[in-house]
Amino acid sequence: ITFYASRSSSTSVTMAASNHGLAFPAVTVCNLNAMNKTFVEQYNLSDVVNILYGVDDDGACPIEVGPRNPSGGDLLDVILGGTLSLDAMLVGCYFPMENCTSESAALVYTQLGGCYTFNGDGLWKAAGIGSLYGLSMLIDVVPDEGTGSFNGDEGIKIAIHPPTEPPSPNNLGIAVPPGSHAYIGLKQSVISDKSYKRSCIDSEYYTVPACNKECIERALGYECGCTLEYPIELPVCTIEDSCCVADAYVSAVDRGCECPSSCNYTSYSTSVSYSSFPATSTIEMLTQRYDINESQLKDVATVSIYYEDLNVQYISTSDAYSFTALLSDIGGNLGLFVGVSVISITEFVVWVLDELKDRCCGLSEKRLLAGICKRRSSSSSDSCDFHKSEDKPVNVRERNVELTITVNESQGAKNVEFSRGSSPKFKRDNSSGDSKD
Repeated sequence: ITFYASRSSSTSVTMAASNHGLAFPAVTVCNLNAMNKTFVEQYNLSDVVNILYGVDDDGACPIEVGPRNPSGGDLLDVILGGTLSLDAMLVGCYFPMENCTSESAALVYTQLGGCYTFNGDGLWKAAGIGSLYGLSMLIDVVPDEGTGSFNGDEGIKIAIHPPTEPPSPNNLGIAVPPGSHAYIGLKQSVISDKSYKRSCIDSEYYTVPACNKECIERALGYECGCTLEYPIELPVCTIEDSCCVADAYVSAVDRGCECPSSCNYTSYSTSVSYSSFPATSTIEMLTQRYDINESQLKDVATVSIYYEDLNVQYISTSDAYSFTALLSDIGGNLGLFVGVSVISITEFVVWVLDELKDRCCGLSEKRLLAGICKRRSSSSSDSCDFHKSEDKPVNVRERNVELTITVNESQGAKNVEFSRGSSPKFKRDNSSGDSKD
């Protein structure tokens, strides 16, 4: 019982092979160049870029309102509208049995700005292991068209996540510089926590990245009175709110968000290796295949994402000693040392109730017969002698008790027959042969 009260937990790890392929994760690609330089110059958004992305310290607050983009000044539209086009970045894309083009990806908003998510609907499936059964992409970072990154880096970031989760490339992304080929091997794990002391959120719709994103949006609503994405009964943040948005992001990160883990989620462990790209001997072949020149080819970052094996690792946490196990152990010990079982306990209770019933009813009958004898003794010298009849012994049944009592008198004998629930019956037998009831 003490061990059960401690609520200890145990973790089990099992491996299961998938013989019919494995669902492929969503892949989000972000260019470290914050926004399209042409777009920024056209709509005079350099101050917005400097404030939101920290590209240059010359950004001044408040933002001076001037000619803006046709969206009407919504900050999210400005950010997504100024994202470098995937048509300009995607040199090549391949996934077995799927149409992998710029139209296959969806534009999403992240802390790195606008990014592109492939397999957002989760329909792709890997039929085998290795790069031949995975996703291969050639991404041109187009350095001449970008405004720069947070810290001056150049290249792309890859975020691998379940299709139901928003991407977090700023925290969990894998950086790939131009002129290199990144090989990203995947292993899938399914984690579940069913223990009593768990501090996770048990909901199929809850994820930690979504919680963090909502936390930041609520910080925007509290400090700026507007929101970027979440429909929380607030107006949409505009370009004029850029300074407040940037400060709210910083304060939300410094303050931290209370986002406990999910009780059930899928994660992907990665192993990354790099090689230089392209090889000198393949430059001519690649420029012809992808219809680009040699200088553009040097700005290309190549990524191959694939499963290292099709085994799924299941990690489950549960109570080390459940309530069912406690009852089983108590019952087993009682049966072993005392010989007690549920049936024997039931039989004992029934026996006790029957005994109490018989004793109570027997006492009432004796009191009734004693009263009869007392009345007869007061009117005559007769004496009462209660004994079991040799001819008809006492018969105790479930619902009827028959007693035979013989009363000795000087002139003869009297038989007294008593039945539960009935009145006493007297029968006199005289030596002369006549009787009287």
